[in-house]
Amino acid sequence: MAGNRGVKADASMKDVPPSKASRGSPLKHRNPKGEIQQTKPPPGWHLHEILCEGHLTVIQITNSSRTQDAFFQPLTDALANREPTQQADPIKDNGIVGSYFMRKHLEDSDPLMNAKNGCRRKAFVRVLDEDETSLAHHLQGLNVIKEFLERTENNRYGTRVYIPADWDLTPPEPNPLPKLDHFLQHREIVNVIKDIFDNVDGNWAVNNMESATAFFTEGHIPFAANTDIGFPMELVIQNNIRN
Repeated sequence: MAGNRGVKADASMKDVPPSKASRGSPLKHRNPKGEIQQTKPPPGWHLHEILCEGHLTVIQITNSSRTQDAFFQPLTDALANREPTQQADPIKDNGIVGSYFMRKHLEDSDPLMNAKNGCRRKAFVRVLDEDETSLAHHLQGLNVIKEFLERTENNRYGTRVYIPADWDLTPPEPNPLPKLDHFLQHREIVNVIKDIFDNVDGNWAVNNMESATAFFTEGHIPFAANTDIGFPMELVIQNNIRN
């Protein structure tokens, strides 16, 4: 019986159909197969930063496809612990204000969700001084976050952390810098304002219009901005109560 199986196997080799790869036409203009794997982002946690109006930046920490937030809870916890210490703390000295819920984009204020688990996604907001807007300074700040996330106590499974070549997502000149409402929901922008300004109340915007307009894009300011921080009625979208 074993010999018969061998004969059948040998005989079948004569009838092997042509390879499927030889059927049909190949894709045109695709990258060579040897380059595809090289250009694909490696698995791990990836850091990107966007310079925004008002000397603010938005930092995203995601998986390689940027469709899912990475595990950055230790960073969130470190920022929430604002008790003063005698020792220098690179994270707290890095200008990061906190983490805030994101929106889909400027035209859609619905929350941005993780692709897999459906959780709301967050981004970190960083405040810069006037002399800190260079690419070198941005990269220095991202390296501080990278080193923090690589620590054993913050990275139980030793996940690789990357600052990819395309880490800077700032629109190139002469495009204007985006405002925070391109990325964050309205209520979260109010929280950012309260985190970096004193005495924020229902009249704050009307008394600080130059600062207030740095956070919101004209034509997209929700009605809630009037009641929350005092944006003039003529500047908000009437009857708009979205986030």
